Amino acid sequence: MARQIESAHKNGDKRFNLITTLNHLKDRSVTRLRETGNMRTCMPLPNLNASPPQANHFLSNQPCISPVDYDAPMKRVILYPQPSPVQAQLIKIFETWLGDAARALSTKSKKLYGTRQSSQWKLHGRWSGCNYFARLVLQEVDAFPSVVLETIHIERGKENDEHFERDYIYEKAGRWFEGSPNGTMQLVIIALISHDPLLPWTSPSLPDWNPASPCHDWGMSPNQIKHSSAATIATNIATQDKNSSALTGVDLYLATASYPNHRGYSEHVWHGVFRADGQLLPPDYNSVASDFALSQIFPQVIGSPEYNALNELRIPVNDLMTTLPRAIVQDRYAQAEFVARDAQQKARECRSQGSPRYEHERNGLA
Repeated sequence: MARQIESAHKNGDKRFNLITTLNHLKDRSVTRLRETGNMRTCMPLPNLNASPPQANHFLSNQPCISPVDYDAPMKRVILYPQPSPVQAQLIKIFETWLGDAARALSTKSKKLYGTRQSSQWKLHGRWSGCNYFARLVLQEVDAFPSVVLETIHIERGKENDEHFERDYIYEKAGRWFEGSPNGTMQLVIIALISHDPLLPWTSPSLPDWNPASPCHDWGMSPNQIKHSSAATIATNIATQDKNSSALTGVDLYLATASYPNHRGYSEHVWHGVFRADGQLLPPDYNSVASDFALSQIFPQVIGSPEYNALNELRIPVNDLMTTLPRAIVQDRYAQAEFVARDAQQKARECRSQGSPRYEHERNGLA
């Protein structure tokens, strides 16, 4: 995993280098960095080293910090982004699905089961010292989770490239099982979101303009960018994007208790591809089907009415197909907002540098 972490360092936002102590994670500036930077993947913090006792003590007593993992073997803290609109919708869908399972398990076992968002967990056994963040879990109350949902973003076309977050999440899935006490962990749901990113704004009027670079002027000159609000720019970009060929894919994988013995293999249970306007592509693009049901991972309910209830809890395909389109559109607009703010910053820098081409355009000479 060390090579993937070094790759993430090279390609990441240099501002993360300023986070050098655990106490920095409490600072409002870290939260702002997650909110205002286009942070879509989890990021190892290159200059923050902490021992397992230090990290576990800190994470046990700081419930309001930005979500992080602590990876004990590497002694690294890994910062999570805010959930994107697509991730937030997936969390909502699976919280309902797992909530139904919690009620069935509570009835059968006479113990209280429930779902929980944004929680922190200490691992045991081989991975003692690791402290992991979970977007969503199903658990017996006050016990280690039985089910965990992990979600990641990755750029379309690079699914098979070396990618820190993808490799890390799959390794993390194995550790959830190996680090759970008494085999409590039964299922890790991995939602892989692959998207065509919105190209950054540029213009021939910029001094560093490079027509060969992957960028776009979005039909707006530097002068128009300067005199438009970020919302207006974002709306213009989003409108054009809806008519583009950009796609977003959502793939669901399930890792069960046999995963550590077959590391890297998980069942592919759903695949959906959406246009930028949210339209789900025809079935030919969405061919993966699965008969997985939650009854398969909770054998204690076999032979009871609750077994039938869990057996009916199959992958919530209808919810995925009907609610993700809106989330896709919201996610594309959120990306357009980042492109718009970046465009304004570039236009301001161009003006402050006194680019002749920009001045000609501003004065109506070009």
